[in-house]
Formats: sequence, structure tokens, C-alpha cells
Amino acid sequence: IVTHEFAHTLMDMRSKLDPDRNFMGADYDTVKQARREIQAVFKRYTDDVGRKETLKDQLMMDVLTGDGDPKRASEAFQDWQNTRISKYSLVNADEFLAESFANERLGVSSNPYAREAVDILDKYFGR
Repeated sequence: IVTHEFAHTLMDMRSKLDPDRNFMGADYDTVKQARREIQAVFKRYTDDVGRKETLKDQLMMDVLTGDGDPKRASEAFQDWQNTRISKYSLVNADEFLAESFANERLGVSSNPYAREAVDILDKYFGR
């Protein structure tokens, strides 16, 4: 939980003490640029998960009605499952970022979208 919540502090927009910086001391313009890049990854992520979920659902329904291929439906399910970081990661870009950061840093799972999000954090906030 702490790792997830820490990721939120990186992207908090403005500190009340210093309106030109965020709570972690990062320049506001840097935070805005990082947020734009995270938002773009989130959009690609949700589009991909949505497409795979639709395919999975269609193929599973075909199996249930007797017209489908169980192996193909199972593969589609696994593909969807492997693409999705977590259900919570689909809520918004901030939760996507926090879930990505926690999963990658804690070694829970590895996901290309999560790695891309963490790479953006490292680019702007890494040391």
C-alpha cells in the first residue's frame, strides 16, 4: 500500500507551501509533462485492455453457445489477463500509475505498460 501511495505523491500537482513545485519538490512544469506522458500510456493501455476484453467475452460466449473453440477462448482470456495490470489500474491515469509503480517495484508482476509508466517516472524523477 505504501509503495502505491508513494507513486501518487510524485504526481501531486502543487504544494501549498511552494506553488511552483509538487509535494516531492519537483518543478510543476516537469510534473505536467510527466502527467501528459502517463496519460498517453494510460489511453493506449485502456484501449488495448478493452479490445482484448471484448474479444475474450465474444469467444467465451461462443463456447457457451456451443459454437466456439475453448482453446482459442482460453488463449484470449490469458492474453487479456496478462495485459491488465489490475482492475483498479483501469480507474484513471493516476491509479494506473500507482498500480504500475507498485507492481513493478515490488515484483508482483511485469507488464509492458507498467514498465513504460515506471520508465517515465524514472525519466523525470529518478536519481
